Amino acid sequence: MKIKTLLIILFFCTILVEAQEIKFGLKAGMCFPGFSLSNNVLNNKDFNAKGHFTLTYNANAIIRLKSDSWWELRFEPGYIKKGGSLELSYRYDNINQPRDFYCTSEYSNIELPILLNIKLKQDLYLTTGIGTEYTLSTKHLMEAISKNTGLNILPTINNKINCSAILGGEYYISDYYSVALRYSFGLTKLVATDLIADTNYPFEYTPKLTSIYINSLQLSLIYNLK
Repeated sequence: MKIKTLLIILFFCTILVEAQEIKFGLKAGMCFPGFSLSNNVLNNKDFNAKGHFTLTYNANAIIRLKSDSWWELRFEPGYIKKGGSLELSYRYDNINQPRDFYCTSEYSNIELPILLNIKLKQDLYLTTGIGTEYTLSTKHLMEAISKNTGLNILPTINNKINCSAILGGEYYISDYYSVALRYSFGLTKLVATDLIADTNYPFEYTPKLTSIYINSLQLSLIYNLK
């Protein structure tokens, strides 16, 4: 572990030494976050659960450590709203009547993506890195499709640090503007929960935990300050 830590420190020190200039920028765009369900044992003839994407936004400042060769290191502190929708249904009576829930949650975060831009050609870069987020608050939008129960089956998350892996690309339209398309894969489990527990399911059942993550597609416009 100590050797890995030293190697990481050495890598970043090398980048800082080789950086030719420091530049700044601003970024804003649309996000399409959604829930990813892992160990989703509910998908059977009695229960079904799946995640959906929603539409949110982000706004960031950019600090660029740029070299004259093939790379640049970026720090992008800012605000991002993530979340998703969850659809849950089960059968609950003798006539096999389905009961459906469709709930949406939004999580307000401050974030600090740390990214490496790798130059592929003159105006095109491959982007990879790690995103860290601190969740400030949760907003639930609840809807029961079949019955108006007003129940919430999604997690409330406050004061939590989450991490994601980021992969994407950036294209420079001009010296001042670029467009970035990125996908972040949630690495931190938001929660492992029994989704049925809060739905007043009328029969006995074996509790099953479903792990919930957030993935997100981002499309952003970047203004590069000179």
